Amino acid sequence: MTRGKISKTRKPKKGKASSKIAFPYRIGALILFIAIAIGSFVPFSSTEELHETIPYRTTYQKSGDLELGQTKVNTEGRRGDKISTYETKRSLFDMLIGKEPIRQIVSTTIIKEATGKTVSEGTKR
Repeated sequence: MTRGKISKTRKPKKGKASSKIAFPYRIGALILFIAIAIGSFVPFSSTEELHETIPYRTTYQKSGDLELGQTKVNTEGRRGDKISTYETKRSLFDMLIGKEPIRQIVSTTIIKEATGKTVSEGTKR
């Protein structure tokens, strides 16, 4: 019986892929990881409109017609209305760590002006 030289081919170990096959997947995974990492720091923006109320101001006037300590409402106050448009900038990374978005006012439209309240205070003794 003669023994010749038997050539052995390398077989990949169980659970591991051949390096020839895994190489493109490694590059693809690396590119995907880089894209997610860069994309998570790049901020994206959105706009939103908020309906808000404008509070009224109260002004006090001295009156000699009223007794000291008495008050009288001359004009009732009414709140106003406005619509504010905000641009919100936020990145994926900021959302993951729970950071509040950066909010800037783009425009404000006043629908109804606020009307001030006037109150007379007595000075008569």
